[in-house]
Parts: sequence; structure tokens; C-alpha cells
Amino acid sequence: MPDWCRTEIIFEGENAKKLYEDWESAVERHPEEKDYPLLDFLFENCDKKTEAYINKVFVDDYEFDEEKQIVTFSIDEPYEPHFDMYDAISQKYKLKYYLLATEPANKIYINTDAEKKYFSESYYFELWFAEELIKTELFKKLTILDDIRYIEDFDTIKELLKEYRVNKEEDMFKLCKYIEETYQNVVVTFGAYRNYYTNTNTDRDYNVSM
Repeated sequence: MPDWCRTEIIFEGENAKKLYEDWESAVERHPEEKDYPLLDFLFENCDKKTEAYINKVFVDDYEFDEEKQIVTFSIDEPYEPHFDMYDAISQKYKLKYYLLATEPANKIYINTDAEKKYFSESYYFELWFAEELIKTELFKKLTILDDIRYIEDFDTIKELLKEYRVNKEEDMFKLCKYIEETYQNVVVTFGAYRNYYTNTNTDRDYNVSM
């Protein structure tokens, strides 16, 4: 089974309504799949197939905002964003798109919205542990971050964890590595969104001293 990437994508432009109408028509042609349709239904009549015909891209939800001229898709897709499909839609309808993709297992954190027009997320944090076993002040603060999950700026992290000398991204990666090495049965995930695929969120070789 693949690791599923959660992708939010917004297509913007004068032809957004056309995209929405074509998508609605495509879903109507597959009533048996209406609850979880495949985005590649848009390309059924095209000669050129995209990679998404092999790696299925499922649409969990979608909506059209006529005033803003945008179509938003909430997508579940295997492993990573299928940019070939999104580029094809963008070219076909002459639309610009903004994408936010999150797949912690493979450390994929992508936010192409550089101006934060639609997606203001800069960091992702997730924590799993048995609360009845760990009752430290640090974990209380980390639980607050876990409740936020999608974090807009590093100042939020810095202010919350300042007593633990977390002043920059590198310090946060160091803290997470320390937690993983010190506490059993704790799963902690931290990633920084970039505007392209990068491996900068991979494990780093830190000398941990907390």
C-alpha cells in the first residue's frame, strides 16, 4: 500500500468555471465513483494520458468560488503530488494553480503559494504519545503545536519553545531528534514547507545536548 499524500490545489483564472463544469460532467458520467472520483476523469477524451492513470489521484472534495474565479480540489494521491496532471489541467484551461501537499512518511512538504495568497502554512508538526505516561512541561507545549498542526510562521514555535533554546528551524529539528532518541513510543514529525520538492527535511546528524 502506498503512503498517501494529502494535497490541496487551487486553480485560478477566467476559465475556472469551465473547469468546474467539465469536472461536474465527468463525475456525472461515473455515478458509481461519485463519492471518491478520480481526477483523471477529466482526461478521458484526451489522446495523451498522464502518469495519474497509473498512480490514481482521488478527489475527496471540491468547490467553485465564482467571485474569486477559483476551483479548489482536496486530493488523496499516492506518495507525492502528480505535477504532470496539474500542469496538464493548468495548460488546458489556461489557469494558474497553487498547491499545498503533505506526506510526512516521505517527508514531503510542498507549498507553491509563495505569496501566501491562499495557503499560509509554513510548517507541519505532528505528535503521538501516551499522555498518561508523559506529563512534562515540554510535552504540554508540544501538544499545543500538535493541536495547531499546520503552522503559519516560525515565531509561533519560537515563542512556545523559547525556554528549550528553539530559535531557528535547525533547533526544532534537533529537538525532535532528541525526543525520538530519548522517549520510547513517541512519534514526532516536523517539516518545513518549500515551494518545490526537496529533501531538506530528511534526518540530520546532530550532536544532541538538551
